Amino acid sequence: MVSKKFLVRSFDSNDLVRILEIEQKAHVNPWSREFFSKQLDNSAHVLLGEQDGQITGYLVYQKILDEAEILNLVTAVEQENQGCASLLLSHFLEMLETSRVKRVYLEVASDNLAAIALYTRDLFESNGIRKDYYQRNNGRCDAILMSRNL
Repeated sequence: MVSKKFLVRSFDSNDLVRILEIEQKAHVNPWSREFFSKQLDNSAHVLLGEQDGQITGYLVYQKILDEAEILNLVTAVEQENQGCASLLLSHFLEMLETSRVKRVYLEVASDNLAAIALYTRDLFESNGIRKDYYQRNNGRCDAILMSRNL
């Protein structure tokens, strides 16, 4: 499990180098520096998970009126299955409960069973599918659209 020194904090521009390292190792088709910058310029926000002074994961989201969308939730490969994503998601949902947000949306790769289990545990429900949405080494996989009321 994650040590007691795990914390969630806001993004600082100095964190982008580490985020890009995590992103490169975690995805076949990772977000580029330019794409991250564009998201941040277009109202996206980032929560960082940190353990013992090291960034172990991040959650990228945007809020528009009474809705929020999770754009990216990633744990460093070497930190997977230690609770980072779960703690980031829980913190994010708690944070939204004190705002005007009524519904949260996301999409998840159909082959990412750990993420699907995480979202289901946190009361997200499947609302549809985008066929062949994600690129994989051996082809493509669907995106499952999920949402949750707050």
